[in-house]
Amino acid sequence: MKDEYEQARVYIRDEFSIKKATGQLSVFETTIRFVGGLLTLFGLTGEEFYKTKAQEIANALLPAFDTPSGIAKSLVNPVTNASSNYNWAQGGSSILAEFGSL
Repeated sequence: MKDEYEQARVYIRDEFSIKKATGQLSVFETTIRFVGGLLTLFGLTGEEFYKTKAQEIANALLPAFDTPSGIAKSLVNPVTNASSNYNWAQGGSSILAEFGSL
């Protein structure tokens, strides 16, 4: 499993960019899986690039917070910076739990 970890480590460090994403991303899912995962890797390894990648992703999510209330919209496109809510949440909603640790 060390080989697989090293392959993933090199990919994240050298290739991964949230700006390569196509379409909209769930702010919640991206926060818990990408930002949370990378911060966990930083905590376990101390390798700064994990923290830097987490910050890049978090910065790409910021347009979703550009709302009158500051409560994020549910979806964001990291390439165009457009944000929106799911069709079932047009009145505006977000899950606040994901913001506590950030």
